[in-house]
Amino acid sequence: MVWYACYGSNINYERFMRYIIKCADKTPPKESRKILIPYEVYFASEAWQNWDGSAVAFLDTEKPGFAYGRAYLITYDQYKQVKEQEGPKYTKQIDLPHIDGKRVYSFTSENRMQRSEPLKEKYYNTIKEGLLECYEDMTPEAADAYLFSRDKLDRSSVAVLRYVKNSEHAAALKDINCDGLSFADVQTAIKTLKDNSLIVQDGRSIRAGLELTSPDTLVYTNSEKRAFIEEILSIPETVEPEESEEKPFYSKNIALQWYKFGLEHNDDFFVKFMMHWMAFNWIYSKYNYDGNVSERDQIKLCFDDKRARFRRFDAFALPEIRIFIEGPVYDARTGTYNHDVYRALSESNSIEALLLTLYQVRCNLFHGSKSFMIDRDIKLVKASSVILEGYLKHLISDLK
Repeated sequence: MVWYACYGSNINYERFMRYIIKCADKTPPKESRKILIPYEVYFASEAWQNWDGSAVAFLDTEKPGFAYGRAYLITYDQYKQVKEQEGPKYTKQIDLPHIDGKRVYSFTSENRMQRSEPLKEKYYNTIKEGLLECYEDMTPEAADAYLFSRDKLDRSSVAVLRYVKNSEHAAALKDINCDGLSFADVQTAIKTLKDNSLIVQDGRSIRAGLELTSPDTLVYTNSEKRAFIEEILSIPETVEPEESEEKPFYSKNIALQWYKFGLEHNDDFFVKFMMHWMAFNWIYSKYNYDGNVSERDQIKLCFDDKRARFRRFDAFALPEIRIFIEGPVYDARTGTYNHDVYRALSESNSIEALLLTLYQVRCNLFHGSKSFMIDRDIKLVKASSVILEGYLKHLISDLK
């Protein structure tokens, strides 16, 4: 079992069950609970037919933030099938701290999506109903403020709003001092806040003929919206991730250390391949959900999950691939050849088959069945080292 952490329409239980009933296993979640996600929700993407052309929710994982979420305890197969149903925009898997010793996954877009459509009422109300359903103490006004802030405001706008609200008197734009914001940033934020009726321009500035974004313009919060503004400003900017229950072995630093250590051994591809395999081993070992998943299956699950990243590196265009096309790799433990894997690799350019072949080279090497004095063994390990490094360059960026 794994926890699936959602932050958009799937917060609504009824909506989420529409995905579950389309899974092979239609069993409802064993449990659901609220979860605070340490990334910010934003609404973007092109029009989605299911939501009357509404923008939809994504997570910005490039910086710390805050999002209300809901976690469902489901099988890993259900999680994969829900992810598939969400479509090709949600390709980036996010690992969150464990809950009750079980892994927690969410997903978003690989890169930040662009906004082209507004947030429509049907989608908005589905999320709002889910928030109120999951967060019993949340008021409808608080839910509206949360969704409004994610839909209409950015961090700069909220920072300027906070400054204006805390000013004893009307604030002059030239005096607004928010860490990291230029005057141009302040001007943009003031326009956004005025467009959304959260601030008003002081009458003296209007009578003096000053434009809204003039340095001497005075502004203050809209008295009719002050309760709503208080709700917006009460939303945390970030949430500290809870201490993970993962063992120290799973520290991301360990994978990065093995990767960098391998790069320091360019002169010895045997050592480099072993060091880089240890980094790769960390990456795919997280797919050993219950401790009973074989390494080959872990590699397959890893490829299935990170397919887009693997495809960024074209190993089949390298001259090193020839050694694998010439013939299958011998399994020293069983004394056989895996001809199915070889055919998939040589005839279909299967990345999964290539990864399983690299794994066979690794097994033979680690268990003493590869020699640094045999020409084919040397070529196999050298080619494996080059190809694995190519894939790791794209996989390791998730860990930085």
